[in-house]
Amino acid sequence: MPRVLDGLTGGNTSVASAVISDITTPEQRPKAFGIFGATFRLGFVIGPVLSYLAQQLPTVPGVSSLGMSFLVSAIIAILATFLTILFLPETGSQQQYFQLRWDDFAFGKIAKSATIPKLGKLFILTFLSGSTFTIFTFAFQPFFLNVLQQNTKRLAIMFALVGMLGFISQVFALEPLSKKFNLIDIIAVSLALRGITFLLMPTFPTYGAFIIILTAFGIVNAFPSPLIDTVLSINTDRKEQGETLGINAAYLSMSNAIGPVISGLLVSLDYKTPLWITGILTILVAGFAFKLKSEFECKAPVTSKF
Repeated sequence: MPRVLDGLTGGNTSVASAVISDITTPEQRPKAFGIFGATFRLGFVIGPVLSYLAQQLPTVPGVSSLGMSFLVSAIIAILATFLTILFLPETGSQQQYFQLRWDDFAFGKIAKSATIPKLGKLFILTFLSGSTFTIFTFAFQPFFLNVLQQNTKRLAIMFALVGMLGFISQVFALEPLSKKFNLIDIIAVSLALRGITFLLMPTFPTYGAFIIILTAFGIVNAFPSPLIDTVLSINTDRKEQGETLGINAAYLSMSNAIGPVISGLLVSLDYKTPLWITGILTILVAGFAFKLKSEFECKAPVTSKF
């Protein structure tokens, strides 16, 4: 039940994306979404450290040392809630009384959204990109531990490395690239490079080669998600951006659900096969992204500073 409740209340990122769209101009959004994504990546770096430190704290009655991680996480979530209430102003131009209804979950609407002209293809791109990435995240761990013969401590370091590189590239590289190149081109190229890194890992199964390949992966992996959000916001009416970004987040959530299942089935064959397959699939997804170039306004204007 707690996991179900967590899933039902996990749409806050799409609301935050809508807020970013409300308070930025089109030329500002690539950097804004990049910084937003970078904060998440920084959280993935800091989170394991905070979890470890929480487990070193004196336990409270009824809570184990492992449970202290959940307790600290709850405290941080409560703090974030109060900060949101106190310091985040309303950005929507039309405010209505909120009453939660079953219709608000709109499962049928999410399913039909893939058929929406133009935007539906971006939702599908999010699903395909998210699925291939999730297959990798659940496959590279057993590959790292069993094929490369490394330990969990080094695995944690690899996670931190990817998170830090993603943070740096989103903060410092995303805006210059978005001003110089077509956004769809950046998405397609970064997906293609992501797929190539997936293929290189089982091709050169040594620890030294893995670090080099993972470094390249950490840099290029930071671009697709925030840029897809940017293209969606540029090509959507302002009043519809919250709903559109919410639907896109739903497709990403669905990909996060199906990816581990596929990865588990592939890992049962051997530890290299999932990386081969997800590498090929990711390159095919890159080709699909490139074909969308002519259908969207995907060059952020450069008329103001951010």
